[in-house]
Amino acid sequence: MNVKNLNVLDNIESIYKYRTSIKSAKKHDKFVNEVRNKVQQEAIEAVEKNHSNKCIVAMATGSGKSKVAIDYAKKHSNNTSLVVPTAKLRDDNWKKEFEKWKEDYDKVTKLCYASATKYAGKKYDLCILDEGHNLTENNQSFLLNNSIDKTLLLTATVPRKKDNYEKHELLQGLGFSIAFELTLDDCIKLGFVAPYTINIVEVPLESNKKTVKAGSKQKPFMTTERANYNYLSKTVMKAMYAKKGAKFMIMNRMRFIYNLQSKQEATKYILDNFVSDEERTLIFASSIKRAEELCKDSYHSKSGSDAYNAFKGEKINRLSCVKSLDEGENFNAVDTAVIQQLTSKEKNLVQRLGRIIRYRPGHKGKIWIVVATDTQDEKWLKKATENLDSSNIYYYNYKNMDNYEELKD
Repeated sequence: MNVKNLNVLDNIESIYKYRTSIKSAKKHDKFVNEVRNKVQQEAIEAVEKNHSNKCIVAMATGSGKSKVAIDYAKKHSNNTSLVVPTAKLRDDNWKKEFEKWKEDYDKVTKLCYASATKYAGKKYDLCILDEGHNLTENNQSFLLNNSIDKTLLLTATVPRKKDNYEKHELLQGLGFSIAFELTLDDCIKLGFVAPYTINIVEVPLESNKKTVKAGSKQKPFMTTERANYNYLSKTVMKAMYAKKGAKFMIMNRMRFIYNLQSKQEATKYILDNFVSDEERTLIFASSIKRAEELCKDSYHSKSGSDAYNAFKGEKINRLSCVKSLDEGENFNAVDTAVIQQLTSKEKNLVQRLGRIIRYRPGHKGKIWIVVATDTQDEKWLKKATENLDSSNIYYYNYKNMDNYEELKD
């Protein structure tokens, strides 16, 4: 199949059929690279044809959205600014990307979202917003206070009106429009990233043992997880009805879910019994305390980088974190992710998926997600996975884990 004369987005199914028929690994990889190059060309052409000076390039992990931005800058800009979420992305990841494609990174004005607000009165041919879903009302001032001919917002997850109304309205108000979009499932069919399975482990709240501290300082008592969750949910409903203090009550219930001992025990059980020591595994914990309890090597806001560097250098096979590895990180040969806590935001799950589905022959990423049943946790899960292929998602009851033969392979 000659992809040079094809529009890839219109021919994904036929490309998938042809790709999976290729028997030679070498020919397969060559074909996938040709398709990826064509996709990147189509993305650049879409940006060039887009009438808006603020374009969203939405491409899933592994499809090369950073290459699209670099090639567009080479062709159209003599004065480029790059805004990223973290210093590590600014000083490490993007530097390597520019060097990989033999472009001069020193000529780029490099900023983090937090510090970009200090810039005003500058002129740029191009502004690249990496992980652009991080743009907020507070840091949008960089776009408003500087003269920018063209802005490329790069993201793997476009904020949608139905699941992120405020961010969607912010981008709409600034004049952003989608110039090019390639979904995660499209990337799997095209061979850019590995296929994956998601194992949902459903954990019931403890309803017999009184392990939760409750009451006041004056009258403390112990209660069960289920009883305390029910109480917290009642306080949420009362606050919403009274239209007073609802946000505080919702946060209080959320913190309780994040710190459930039953979820901690289930996560540890999964790691001990269903994830081998040979699997390269990332553990996304609900808090720093949980991360350090689940794995002796952790990377978070209060840790150094030794464990991070050891994992990246493939000297250790397990690394726990909280949110520090959600975005922009590229690791070699990661097999498994164990997610102790997710949010309702699809982007958070997709970003974490991106850590383990880097393509390599024969690899299939495996994701474990621990969910507290009959709680708000289930609603967050439904929201986070609603746009993913349901045929890749499997459900297991934590109390019956030993009975699932397929998990013992």
